[in-house]
Formats: sequence, structure tokens, C-alpha cells
Amino acid sequence: MSCKPKILVEAENFSIAQCANCRRIGFHFKNILVGFEADAFLDFIKSYSKVDFDKNCTMLVGQEQIILKTCHTDIQFAFNRAEFDFVNQRLQQAKVILEANRILEL
Repeated sequence: MSCKPKILVEAENFSIAQCANCRRIGFHFKNILVGFEADAFLDFIKSYSKVDFDKNCTMLVGQEQIILKTCHTDIQFAFNRAEFDFVNQRLQQAKVILEANRILEL
């Protein structure tokens, strides 16, 4: 069965979608697409929202960036402050939509 993505959140160079069939979630930012099981994605959102950019950033490629782990051991995100805030806002939107969808499916 092929995936049928349903867009949850979309912005320029960014989207979060969930497959209507397998329920996996695709996180697309710029040129990276990372897939998550639904529970792993919610854990990612929870962890992400607890991160303090200012306490955890480092200089990388001439600017302050934060490096964040994903559920894939070989994949990390490196975000500058603007990207970090942008993604955080979209993750919170996706969380609300996923929670609403879960309630509507009951």
C-alpha cells in the first residue's frame, strides 16, 4: 500500500504530513525529509519544546546553532535561532492538530 500524505502544517520550505494509511509522519524542512512513527514524533515534539536554545547553542559555520537529535541515531538537525523558533511554532501547531484528529477518531 502506498502512502497518502495528509498535510498537517505547511509553510515555505516546510511541511508536516501524516500518511492516511500507515499513520507515519513526514517532517520536511528545506531539503530534508525525516519519517517518524506517530509516537516517536510526539516524543520529538515534547523533547524539542524543552530545549533552551541559548543554553545549548554552539558556533557552527560562523553562527550560533543548536544541534538536535532525532529518533534516527545518524540524523541530527542543526538550526540557527530563527529556524529553531520557526520549527518550534510549526511543531506545536502539528501537535494540536494531531491531538484534535485523535479525539475526532474516537
